[in-house]
Amino acid sequence: MSSRPRVVWVDEPTVLPAEFLARVREFCEFNVMNGMPGPDEVVRRLRGAEIAVAEWTLFDEGLISRLGSVRYLCLVTTAADYVDVEAARRHGIVVTNCPSYSAASVAEYVIGALIVADRAMNASNAEAKLGRSHVYHPFLGRGLEKSTLGLVGVGTIGRQIAKRAAALGMTVLGCNRSGGPVPGVKIASLEQVLRSADYVSIQVPYSAATHHLISGAELDLLARHAILANVSRARVLDEQALADRLASGRIRGAILDDVSDPVRSRLVSLPAALVTTGIAWFTEHAIHRNFNELEQTLRSCVADAPINVVDP
Repeated sequence: MSSRPRVVWVDEPTVLPAEFLARVREFCEFNVMNGMPGPDEVVRRLRGAEIAVAEWTLFDEGLISRLGSVRYLCLVTTAADYVDVEAARRHGIVVTNCPSYSAASVAEYVIGALIVADRAMNASNAEAKLGRSHVYHPFLGRGLEKSTLGLVGVGTIGRQIAKRAAALGMTVLGCNRSGGPVPGVKIASLEQVLRSADYVSIQVPYSAATHHLISGAELDLLARHAILANVSRARVLDEQALADRLASGRIRGAILDDVSDPVRSRLVSLPAALVTTGIAWFTEHAIHRNFNELEQTLRSCVADAPINVVDP
Protein backbone atom coordinates (compact mmCIF):
# COMPACT_ATOMS: atom_id res chain seq x y z
CA MET A 1 0.00 0.00 0.00
CA SER A 2 1.37 3.41 -0.95
CA SER A 3 1.98 5.98 1.78
CA ARG A 4 -1.03 8.03 0.68
CA PRO A 5 -3.32 5.63 -1.21
CA ARG A 6 -6.04 6.68 -3.61
CA VAL A 7 -9.49 5.89 -2.18
CA VAL A 8 -12.67 6.35 -4.23
CA TRP A 9 -16.22 6.34 -2.93
CA VAL A 10 -17.61 5.03 -6.18
CA ASP A 11 -21.34 5.82 -5.80
CA GLU A 12 -23.35 8.65 -4.30
CA PRO A 13 -23.37 8.71 -0.47
CA THR A 14 -26.66 8.88 1.42
CA VAL A 15 -24.87 10.99 4.02
CA LEU A 16 -21.32 12.33 4.08
CA PRO A 17 -20.28 14.27 7.22
CA ALA A 18 -17.74 17.00 6.58
CA GLU A 19 -15.77 16.05 9.69
CA PHE A 20 -15.36 12.50 8.39
CA LEU A 21 -14.00 13.80 5.09
CA ALA A 22 -11.54 16.04 6.89
CA ARG A 23 -10.24 13.18 9.03
CA VAL A 24 -9.78 10.61 6.26
CA ARG A 25 -8.10 13.12 3.97
CA GLU A 26 -5.34 13.36 6.56
CA PHE A 27 -4.15 9.85 5.68
CA CYS A 28 -5.35 9.15 2.12
CA GLU A 29 -6.41 10.75 -1.14
CA PHE A 30 -10.17 10.43 -0.71
CA ASN A 31 -12.41 11.05 -3.73
CA VAL A 32 -16.22 11.09 -3.66
CA MET A 33 -18.30 10.44 -6.77
CA ASN A 34 -21.93 11.23 -7.57
CA GLY A 35 -24.72 9.19 -9.09
CA MET A 36 -25.22 5.45 -9.50
CA PRO A 37 -22.64 4.31 -12.08
CA GLY A 38 -22.87 1.35 -14.42
CA PRO A 39 -20.03 -1.19 -14.61
CA ASP A 40 -17.95 0.64 -17.22
CA GLU A 41 -18.14 3.87 -15.25
CA VAL A 42 -17.21 2.05 -12.03
CA VAL A 43 -14.08 0.70 -13.74
CA ARG A 44 -13.23 4.19 -14.99
CA ARG A 45 -13.74 5.76 -11.57
CA LEU A 46 -11.61 3.15 -9.82
CA ARG A 47 -8.69 3.27 -12.22
CA GLY A 48 -5.57 3.64 -10.07
CA ALA A 49 -7.47 3.33 -6.80
CA GLU A 50 -6.24 0.93 -4.13
CA ILE A 51 -9.35 1.17 -1.96
CA ALA A 52 -12.95 1.39 -3.17
CA VAL A 53 -15.80 2.53 -0.94
CA ALA A 54 -19.34 1.57 -1.93
CA GLU A 55 -22.89 1.85 -0.67
CA TRP A 56 -25.11 0.85 -3.59
CA THR A 57 -23.14 -0.57 -6.50
CA LEU A 58 -23.58 -4.22 -7.47
CA PHE A 59 -20.19 -5.90 -7.64
CA ASP A 60 -20.58 -9.20 -9.49
CA GLU A 61 -17.69 -11.31 -10.72
CA GLY A 62 -17.70 -9.65 -14.12
CA LEU A 63 -17.10 -6.24 -12.57
CA ILE A 64 -14.74 -7.47 -9.87
CA SER A 65 -12.49 -9.11 -12.48
CA ARG A 66 -11.94 -5.66 -14.06
CA LEU A 67 -10.79 -3.87 -10.90
CA GLY A 68 -7.08 -4.19 -11.56
CA SER A 69 -5.63 -1.91 -8.88
CA VAL A 70 -8.22 -2.30 -6.13
CA ARG A 71 -7.08 -4.27 -3.09
CA TYR A 72 -9.85 -3.44 -0.64
CA LEU A 73 -13.58 -2.92 -1.14
CA CYS A 74 -14.99 -1.16 1.91
CA LEU A 75 -18.77 -1.24 2.24
CA VAL A 76 -20.51 1.57 4.07
CA THR A 77 -23.31 -0.81 5.02
CA THR A 78 -23.61 -3.87 7.22
CA ALA A 79 -25.25 -5.83 4.40
CA ALA A 80 -22.88 -7.30 1.83
CA ASP A 81 -25.40 -9.03 -0.41
CA TYR A 82 -24.63 -6.72 -3.34
CA VAL A 83 -21.05 -8.00 -3.56
CA ASP A 84 -19.86 -11.41 -4.74
CA VAL A 85 -17.50 -11.81 -1.79
CA GLU A 86 -16.15 -15.17 -2.98
CA ALA A 87 -15.31 -13.71 -6.40
CA ALA A 88 -13.56 -10.80 -4.70
CA ARG A 89 -11.48 -13.25 -2.67
CA ARG A 90 -10.47 -15.13 -5.82
CA HIS A 91 -9.33 -11.86 -7.38
CA GLY A 92 -7.33 -10.84 -4.31
CA ILE A 93 -9.74 -8.17 -3.08
CA VAL A 94 -10.64 -8.02 0.61
CA VAL A 95 -14.23 -6.96 1.33
CA THR A 96 -15.04 -5.16 4.58
CA ASN A 97 -18.27 -3.81 6.04
CA CYS A 98 -19.51 -1.68 8.94
CA PRO A 99 -20.95 -4.41 11.13
CA SER A 100 -22.56 -2.85 14.19
CA TYR A 101 -23.25 0.87 13.77
CA SER A 102 -27.01 0.49 13.24
CA ALA A 103 -27.85 -2.18 15.82
CA ALA A 104 -29.22 0.08 18.55
CA SER A 105 -31.17 2.25 16.09
CA VAL A 106 -32.72 -0.76 14.34
CA ALA A 107 -33.66 -2.25 17.70
CA GLU A 108 -35.38 0.99 18.69
CA TYR A 109 -37.24 0.98 15.39
CA VAL A 110 -38.48 -2.58 15.90
CA ILE A 111 -39.76 -2.00 19.43
CA GLY A 112 -41.28 1.37 18.54
CA ALA A 113 -42.97 0.05 15.42
CA LEU A 114 -44.37 -2.96 17.28
CA ILE A 115 -45.98 -0.60 19.77
CA VAL A 116 -47.37 1.61 16.98
CA ALA A 117 -48.81 -1.40 15.16
CA ASP A 118 -50.12 -3.13 18.29
CA ARG A 119 -51.92 0.00 19.47
CA ALA A 120 -53.22 0.88 15.97
CA MET A 121 -51.78 4.37 16.34
CA ASN A 122 -51.89 5.21 12.65
CA ALA A 123 -55.59 4.35 12.39
CA SER A 124 -56.35 6.19 15.62
CA ASN A 125 -54.45 9.22 14.35
CA ALA A 126 -56.56 9.18 11.18
CA GLU A 127 -59.69 9.29 13.35
CA ALA A 128 -58.30 12.19 15.34
CA LYS A 129 -57.58 14.12 12.14
CA LEU A 130 -61.30 13.77 11.32
CA GLY A 131 -62.08 15.58 14.57
CA ARG A 132 -63.08 12.50 16.54
CA SER A 133 -62.16 11.92 20.16
CA HIS A 134 -62.54 9.18 22.77
CA VAL A 135 -62.79 6.43 20.15
CA TYR A 136 -61.57 3.27 21.86
CA HIS A 137 -62.81 -0.11 20.74
CA PRO A 138 -61.43 -0.35 17.17
CA PHE A 139 -57.96 0.28 18.57
CA LEU A 140 -57.67 -2.24 21.39
CA GLY A 141 -54.08 -3.48 21.63
CA ARG A 142 -52.72 -6.61 23.28
CA GLY A 143 -49.78 -4.84 24.92
CA LEU A 144 -46.16 -6.01 24.78
CA GLU A 145 -45.77 -6.71 28.49
CA LYS A 146 -46.14 -10.43 29.30
CA SER A 147 -46.17 -11.23 25.57
CA THR A 148 -43.65 -13.36 23.69
CA LEU A 149 -41.26 -11.90 21.14
CA GLY A 150 -39.75 -14.28 18.60
CA LEU A 151 -36.44 -13.30 17.03
CA VAL A 152 -35.41 -14.81 13.70
CA GLY A 153 -31.72 -14.03 13.95
CA VAL A 154 -30.02 -13.22 17.26
CA GLY A 155 -26.84 -11.54 16.08
CA THR A 156 -25.86 -7.98 16.95
CA ILE A 157 -29.25 -6.48 16.08
CA GLY A 158 -31.27 -9.34 17.55
CA ARG A 159 -29.47 -9.04 20.88
CA GLN A 160 -30.17 -5.32 21.03
CA ILE A 161 -33.85 -6.00 20.37
CA ALA A 162 -33.88 -8.72 23.05
CA LYS A 163 -32.44 -6.36 25.64
CA ARG A 164 -35.14 -3.76 25.00
CA ALA A 165 -37.91 -6.35 24.88
CA ALA A 166 -36.85 -7.77 28.24
CA ALA A 167 -37.02 -4.29 29.74
CA LEU A 168 -40.68 -4.17 28.65
CA GLY A 169 -41.43 -7.45 30.39
CA MET A 170 -41.50 -9.64 27.29
CA THR A 171 -40.38 -13.26 27.06
CA VAL A 172 -37.83 -13.56 24.25
CA LEU A 173 -37.39 -16.64 22.07
CA GLY A 174 -34.92 -16.77 19.21
CA CYS A 175 -33.39 -19.00 16.57
CA ASN A 176 -29.94 -18.91 15.03
CA ARG A 177 -27.88 -21.06 12.70
CA SER A 178 -25.62 -22.48 15.39
CA GLY A 179 -28.24 -23.17 18.04
CA GLY A 180 -25.73 -21.79 20.54
CA PRO A 181 -26.75 -19.88 23.68
CA VAL A 182 -27.48 -16.15 23.62
CA PRO A 183 -27.83 -14.16 26.85
CA GLY A 184 -31.42 -13.16 27.53
CA VAL A 185 -32.83 -15.31 24.72
CA LYS A 186 -34.33 -18.78 24.93
CA ILE A 187 -33.01 -20.54 21.83
CA ALA A 188 -35.53 -22.65 19.93
CA SER A 189 -36.15 -23.90 16.40
CA LEU A 190 -37.60 -21.59 13.78
CA GLU A 191 -40.87 -23.52 13.94
CA GLN A 192 -41.06 -23.20 17.72
CA VAL A 193 -40.32 -19.49 17.57
CA LEU A 194 -43.05 -18.84 15.02
CA ARG A 195 -45.64 -21.02 16.77
CA SER A 196 -45.00 -19.44 20.19
CA ALA A 197 -44.59 -15.76 19.41
CA ASP A 198 -47.10 -12.95 19.71
CA TYR A 199 -44.66 -10.69 17.88
CA VAL A 200 -41.86 -11.71 15.49
CA SER A 201 -38.86 -9.72 14.29
CA ILE A 202 -36.64 -10.88 11.42
CA GLN A 203 -33.04 -9.65 11.20
CA VAL A 204 -30.88 -12.00 9.16
CA PRO A 205 -28.41 -11.37 6.33
CA TYR A 206 -29.86 -11.95 2.89
CA SER A 207 -28.32 -14.79 0.86
CA ALA A 208 -29.41 -17.73 -1.24
CA ALA A 209 -29.82 -19.64 2.02
CA THR A 210 -32.22 -17.06 3.48
CA HIS A 211 -34.22 -16.32 0.32
CA HIS A 212 -37.89 -16.78 1.29
CA LEU A 213 -36.79 -18.07 4.68
CA ILE A 214 -40.28 -17.08 5.77
CA SER A 215 -42.67 -18.42 3.13
CA GLY A 216 -46.36 -19.25 3.24
CA ALA A 217 -45.78 -22.40 5.28
CA GLU A 218 -43.89 -20.48 7.96
CA LEU A 219 -46.43 -17.66 7.99
CA ASP A 220 -49.17 -20.20 8.65
CA LEU A 221 -47.43 -21.17 11.89
CA LEU A 222 -48.10 -17.71 13.32
CA ALA A 223 -51.00 -16.98 15.63
CA ARG A 224 -53.80 -14.92 14.08
CA HIS A 225 -53.01 -12.09 16.51
CA ALA A 226 -49.31 -12.05 15.60
CA ILE A 227 -47.49 -9.01 14.23
CA LEU A 228 -44.41 -9.63 12.07
CA ALA A 229 -41.57 -7.10 11.67
CA ASN A 230 -38.90 -7.46 8.98
CA VAL A 231 -35.76 -5.32 9.06
CA SER A 232 -33.85 -7.63 6.73
CA ARG A 233 -33.95 -7.44 2.94
CA ALA A 234 -37.47 -7.85 1.62
CA ARG A 235 -36.61 -11.11 -0.12
CA VAL A 236 -36.19 -13.07 3.10
CA LEU A 237 -40.00 -13.04 3.04
CA ASP A 238 -42.41 -14.42 0.48
CA GLU A 239 -44.07 -11.03 0.17
CA GLN A 240 -46.99 -12.22 -1.94
CA ALA A 241 -47.80 -14.88 0.64
CA LEU A 242 -47.57 -12.27 3.38
CA ALA A 243 -49.86 -9.89 1.48
CA ASP A 244 -52.43 -12.67 1.04
CA ARG A 245 -52.47 -13.38 4.76
CA LEU A 246 -52.65 -9.74 5.77
CA ALA A 247 -55.52 -9.14 3.34
CA SER A 248 -57.47 -12.13 4.68
CA GLY A 249 -56.83 -11.32 8.34
CA ARG A 250 -54.85 -14.52 8.85
CA ILE A 251 -52.09 -12.39 10.40
CA ARG A 252 -52.89 -9.24 12.39
CA GLY A 253 -50.13 -7.03 11.05
CA ALA A 254 -46.71 -6.57 9.49
CA ILE A 255 -43.98 -3.96 9.76
CA LEU A 256 -41.79 -3.79 6.67
CA ASP A 257 -38.79 -1.50 6.19
CA ASP A 258 -37.98 -2.93 2.76
CA VAL A 259 -40.43 -4.12 0.10
CA SER A 260 -39.88 -5.34 -3.45
CA ASP A 261 -41.26 -3.43 -6.42
CA PRO A 262 -43.57 -6.18 -7.75
CA VAL A 263 -45.63 -6.25 -4.55
CA ARG A 264 -44.99 -2.74 -3.18
CA SER A 265 -48.28 -1.15 -4.20
CA ARG A 266 -50.31 -4.04 -2.80
CA LEU A 267 -48.53 -4.09 0.55
CA VAL A 268 -48.63 -0.33 0.96
CA SER A 269 -52.39 -0.34 0.34
CA LEU A 270 -53.13 -2.86 3.09
CA PRO A 271 -54.26 -1.32 6.40
CA ALA A 272 -52.53 -4.14 8.29
CA ALA A 273 -49.12 -3.29 6.80
CA LEU A 274 -46.92 -0.56 8.25
CA VAL A 275 -44.38 0.11 5.49
CA THR A 276 -41.45 2.49 5.91
CA THR A 277 -38.80 3.67 3.49
CA GLY A 278 -35.65 1.97 4.74
CA ILE A 279 -35.31 4.18 7.83
CA ALA A 280 -34.81 1.51 10.50
CA TRP A 281 -31.12 2.45 10.79
CA PHE A 282 -31.42 6.15 10.07
CA THR A 283 -30.66 8.13 13.24
CA GLU A 284 -28.02 10.71 14.06
CA HIS A 285 -26.38 8.31 16.48
CA ALA A 286 -26.18 5.55 13.86
CA ILE A 287 -24.68 7.90 11.27
CA HIS A 288 -22.03 8.98 13.77
CA ARG A 289 -21.17 5.36 14.57
CA ASN A 290 -21.25 4.42 10.88
CA PHE A 291 -18.59 6.89 9.89
CA ASN A 292 -16.45 6.08 12.91
CA GLU A 293 -16.54 2.41 11.86
CA LEU A 294 -15.79 3.29 8.25
CA GLU A 295 -12.87 5.51 9.25
CA GLN A 296 -11.34 2.83 11.45
CA THR A 297 -11.78 0.26 8.69
CA LEU A 298 -10.11 2.54 6.14
CA ARG A 299 -7.21 3.16 8.50
CA SER A 300 -6.78 -0.59 8.96
CA CYS A 301 -6.75 -1.16 5.21
CA VAL A 302 -4.18 1.57 4.65
CA ALA A 303 -2.05 -0.24 7.25
CA ASP A 304 -2.67 -3.58 5.43
CA ALA A 305 -4.23 -4.98 8.61
CA PRO A 306 -7.93 -4.92 7.66
CA ILE A 307 -10.67 -5.19 10.27
CA ASN A 308 -14.37 -5.95 9.76
CA VAL A 309 -13.56 -8.40 6.96
CA VAL A 310 -16.59 -10.09 5.38
CA ASP A 311 -16.23 -13.86 5.08
CA PRO A 312 -17.26 -15.47 1.78
